[in-house]
Amino acid sequence: MNWAQTYSNRVSAGTLVPRRRLLPALAAVVMLLHVATSPAQSAGAIGSAAPDFTLRSLTGPNVRLSDSRGDVVLLSFWTSWCGSCKAQLERVARLSSTYRPAGLVVIGVNLDDDREKARSFARANGGDVPQAFDTTKSVAKAYAINDVPLTILIDRNGVMRYVHGDFARRDEGDLVEQIRHLLDE
Repeated sequence: MNWAQTYSNRVSAGTLVPRRRLLPALAAVVMLLHVATSPAQSAGAIGSAAPDFTLRSLTGPNVRLSDSRGDVVLLSFWTSWCGSCKAQLERVARLSSTYRPAGLVVIGVNLDDDREKARSFARANGGDVPQAFDTTKSVAKAYAINDVPLTILIDRNGVMRYVHGDFARRDEGDLVEQIRHLLDE
């Protein structure tokens, strides 16, 4: 008996899953593992109310989420030691300048321990986006942030609608589409 006949017999007996059935099953398992471990799952419950907060700003007055009620809000969690946070802050600053006139409010939330380092990093990379300083990590805990950078979109009613982890430039189109969708609601 050659290998093809052995394979065919094992498939018929149910001891071997044919490749054409195995690959979709493996793909489903990989997708489930990705979803279960993705940053989107760590950022509170999509569809639930965004926890309100008041934080000290890195450069100006306090930052309060509730001051933005009625606007679409993009929260961007970051640290100065995060390798991809620089690109994230630059993207968020561009989105802020583009969509601010349409009602998008962007708030950066820094999770560093060193205020001066955070301020310097934000000044170099964050444009004119308000940057809040979460020294006690209370906001990070309220939003169940496990990794940075992380971006959360909140609708005009204060409900968390979308979460993005460390997205590449090619993923920016999805974020823009979601921002436009929320602004149009």
